Amino acid sequence: MTNSSSEIPQAGVPADSVVLTATVKALSGHEAVVRQALLDMLAPSRRESGCLCYNLHESKSTPGLFIFYEQWASQAAFDAHLETPHFQGLDAKLVGCTEPPVLEFQTLLGSE
Repeated sequence: MTNSSSEIPQAGVPADSVVLTATVKALSGHEAVVRQALLDMLAPSRRESGCLCYNLHESKSTPGLFIFYEQWASQAAFDAHLETPHFQGLDAKLVGCTEPPVLEFQTLLGSE
């Protein structure tokens, strides 16, 4: 039996949620430091009240290329995340170790 995408149940995501990917590319020789710094973000970020999803991935074809997939309940929740001590401390851990991060904000489609 084949399900169309409209038949597959979707997790409830608030209409005003913030969905984004954040891509971080480690500079050569800094992959382990960057990996650990990003892994250290997972637990405290996932505990934030407005965090719906906070997952970290590493490219299989390009080691050292990390992608966060994030869902926040609202713009206010995302903004609060940016002000947390763990997020504020990330820059100091990554200085000289990465290319500039790339943030891409998305709109959830087909959730009606």
